[in-house]
Amino acid sequence: MTAATITRAEFLKAEERSVAASAAGVQAAWGTLARDTAQSSALALEAAASAEASRQLGLLDEVLAEDSVVIEGVHFDLEGETVRLSYLRPDGGRYFGAAADEVDLLVVSARVDLRAGTTQLRGFVRP
Repeated sequence: MTAATITRAEFLKAEERSVAASAAGVQAAWGTLARDTAQSSALALEAAASAEASRQLGLLDEVLAEDSVVIEGVHFDLEGETVRLSYLRPDGGRYFGAAADEVDLLVVSARVDLRAGTTQLRGFVRP
């Protein structure tokens, strides 16, 4: 069995950090249904955790559109995760009038096609 380095061992023993974030838009849209979605992650820096919390709140702050996309590769366990996708068209425009070149898809379901080596993702994006 390989032993962990001292740096890795100290990281694994470190106290877990928690960052709270809130957004008025989320509270207004969801009211009492707005829930704490605290998650444990490998983000060691508070600044990184704050940035991730803001990104996740941004997904819930606006009306979401449903989307489905097939991506190359076999990807398991993506339900509940966010995946960044390119919405650039070959002509330089953006699909569906997206506001950015890349969008975050909140994955609701992922269906793997082992024969084709692809994964179909269904989920929600900010238009």
